[in-house]
Amino acid sequence: MINFNETTPAAPAGGINVIPQNDGSGNMSFYVPQSPAVNELALTRQTADVAATTLVTPTVASRYRVTVYIIITTADPASSTLGAVELAWSDGDNSNAQTLALTATSTGNSLTTFKTGTALVNGAASTPIKISTSGYVSNTPATMAFSLYVEYELM
Repeated sequence: MINFNETTPAAPAGGINVIPQNDGSGNMSFYVPQSPAVNELALTRQTADVAATTLVTPTVASRYRVTVYIIITTADPASSTLGAVELAWSDGDNSNAQTLALTATSTGNSLTTFKTGTALVNGAASTPIKISTSGYVSNTPATMAFSLYVEYELM
C-alpha cells in the first residue's frame, strides 16, 4: 500500500514502514527509518545459576540476534566455575524446541574470566525466547559472583 499523506500508519505485524520525503520541488524519495533499539537485560551480582528468563515472545515468527557477555565480578578464594549461557526457543519454521550453548563453562576463577557469544534464532510466534545459565559452582557457597549482560534485537 502506498500512502502519500503526511501521516505514517503503523506497519503491519513483521513489516517495516518506508517513509516518503518530498524535497519541495516535487521530487519524492523514500527511506527506511532507523532500526528498532537493541533490547538489553543486565543481571549483576549473581551468586547462583540464572533460571530460564524470557527475553521476548515474538507475536509472529521472527529472527532475533542474541549476544551475551558473562564475567566473574567476585572470585572465590578457593575455586569456582563460571556457568555456561544457554539459549532456548521454538523454531519459527518447524515449531520444534531448540537449545544452544552460547558459552561454555570456565574454571578460570579470576576477575579476567569472561565469555561471550552470539546467535541468530528464528523464534516461533507466541513462544518465548529464553536465556539461562548452568554449571555455576563456588567452592565457598555463593562467594563467586558474576554479571550476565544480554542484548537482543529483531532482525
